[in-house]
Amino acid sequence: MVYPRTWSPVVTVFFLLCAAASATHSNNWVVIVSTSKYWFNYRHQVNALHVYAAVKRWGIPDDRIILMLAEDVACNSRNPFPAEVYGPGRGKNLHTPTIEVDYRGIEVTAGAFLRLLSDQHPEHFPASRRLLSDENSNVLIFLAGHGGDLFMKFQDSEEVSAQDFADAFLAMRLKRRFHELLLIIDTCQADTLYSTVRTEGIIAVGSSLKDESSYSLSQDPQIGVSVVDRFSHYLAAFMSSADTKTTVAQLLSSFRIEALGSTVGHRADLISRPLSEVLLHEFFGDNATWIAWGHSLRSAAVDVESLAPLRKNTFSSSLSACPSQLLRKPPAAENSLEFSPALAAALALLASWFVTIWFFG
Repeated sequence: MVYPRTWSPVVTVFFLLCAAASATHSNNWVVIVSTSKYWFNYRHQVNALHVYAAVKRWGIPDDRIILMLAEDVACNSRNPFPAEVYGPGRGKNLHTPTIEVDYRGIEVTAGAFLRLLSDQHPEHFPASRRLLSDENSNVLIFLAGHGGDLFMKFQDSEEVSAQDFADAFLAMRLKRRFHELLLIIDTCQADTLYSTVRTEGIIAVGSSLKDESSYSLSQDPQIGVSVVDRFSHYLAAFMSSADTKTTVAQLLSSFRIEALGSTVGHRADLISRPLSEVLLHEFFGDNATWIAWGHSLRSAAVDVESLAPLRKNTFSSSLSACPSQLLRKPPAAENSLEFSPALAAALALLASWFVTIWFFG
């Protein structure tokens, strides 16, 4: 006797759950890079720290954030606010005591960035400085710095080309290092940097089209330089009011050429769903954290300190204060005589006078 083929409710539910699992992600990773050295590129670090603050606020712990800062503006001798970094209006210090910088200064190179994406590190390389994503990871990559047609500068001496980006993303896909990837770049002619990418599962957003510049927003008279770029400023402003139902399409529609001075570009042809169905929370927020803490996925603000139990380690790899502050004299010595250059010159003059009197009477 031949029975007709029918699906039992249990089998149907099983396949639906499998399909849902394959279409979602289980963890998030973030790579944030400020590629420019020199004090006058202060704004590029502010751009990066705005994104760092956003992902921390949305629940991603530091052990899944790779922060690369090519210039330590917080401890630059020109900084009138040592160990602090501010955006427009000098409201909130972005260089918080809990910030964890994984690569700083000369460590931020084109090679280090590409090795990070492909996980081609030497043996015994610290796990805290590796992108340990997998095929179930949604990865957000944000870069801010100087660039041009088909290239982005690192340390003002190296370049990552559009083909380098394309090759790195292909290698990541072949190694199953991401489920979906959101690339955001704030630089001149940013739209050209992902023009050669052919790897599926990638969304790309750039602050300017080919032959367009990406402009700074404002200058702080006391700091003496521009403190943020326009694209990153409006990105941070949008993220501060977004919630977990906000989509990438809504983010893109919020940018105005009149405010930016440039046209925001994007690629959406490498992903199978429309951007109106892609939630920002899928990349800026931590999926595991929301589930673990039982959030309703409505609030965009998470108490960062409450995430400590979820971290694999709470050690900060950066100093919250500059070395010059950490090595202050003890109180008894602060009132002692300072051996300044002026005092040294005066003593030298006095010594020469005594020598002259001694020999020539």
